Amino acid sequence: MGYAQVIPMPERSIGRSGRDLFLSHKDITIVMVPYELHSIFPKAVDELYRNTQIPFNLILVEGNAPEAVRVQLERRQRQHGNMTIIYTNHCPALANAYNLALPHIKTRYALFLDNEARLTKGSLESMMAAADEFHASVIYPQDSMMPRRIHTYRAEDQIVETVETFGLRPCFLISQDGLHGSGKLFDETSSPYTIGVDLAYKMRSRGLVMKEQKGAKIEMRLTGPVQAMDLPIFRVQWSRERYFQSMEQIEKKWGIHIENNAAYDSWLQGKMFQAERPVGLEVLFNHMASSMRDNSRRVHDAVLNFRAFGWAKESYPTKINAR
Repeated sequence: MGYAQVIPMPERSIGRSGRDLFLSHKDITIVMVPYELHSIFPKAVDELYRNTQIPFNLILVEGNAPEAVRVQLERRQRQHGNMTIIYTNHCPALANAYNLALPHIKTRYALFLDNEARLTKGSLESMMAAADEFHASVIYPQDSMMPRRIHTYRAEDQIVETVETFGLRPCFLISQDGLHGSGKLFDETSSPYTIGVDLAYKMRSRGLVMKEQKGAKIEMRLTGPVQAMDLPIFRVQWSRERYFQSMEQIEKKWGIHIENNAAYDSWLQGKMFQAERPVGLEVLFNHMASSMRDNSRRVHDAVLNFRAFGWAKESYPTKINAR
């Protein structure tokens, strides 16, 4: 499914044009996007407001969330007032969701955050202070789960350089000079496992500093089994095809070779296996398809369509709702 252009949404009762938001005096805009689940969005927004003490703007890319989730997000928008929602008619991959927010960031700094990573109290302030102190264009929090070091090799297998970047949690603070001139911050083929690599090499190619701030930490939300409403976004994010495409593209783009450790590969394989496994009504449809002799092609086509679109609601144009 194609990636739609973001267009202004007509004024509605729940918000206005957003002009006041984008020209506000605040120093930081927080961009929150779905990582692999829609269902935890409302709780993620609540935790963000609870743990952030300084004034901020919030741009939330809802990513074709189910109606029940959208209603809760709009309720929080009315409650807080400094929140802009970008709606899409497709489930965007993580990098694409981040790119949709770029044209609307007018503050000194932007924090890119997925809806499963929770910044501990004081982390945002610590990252902003570090950016000023070290004149860094990108600051990312400490991620003890899966930090990554990318090695670049010569033909004789000698390491030319080692670049440190964050792992599977693409959470980072970026200044206006880091955003400026980047166009789309990430390629559309980027995946959670290549976002950090692409960002690190892009900043290096422009002579900009990217630094870890150990005083800032992220904690992971514990979630149960993937719910039916989350399957469409989960499968987009952990598509095996997207994984290999993004790895090939990032290695060719920067002339590097990425080798993941065994734990990293095992984690990724588990995610992709879960995304490919039929669940719920799909299992029922599969049994029906295998047991029917007549009209089996019709049932088979129904299964394929069901897998392609999940429990998709009626689509609507990509739009912005700002308050």
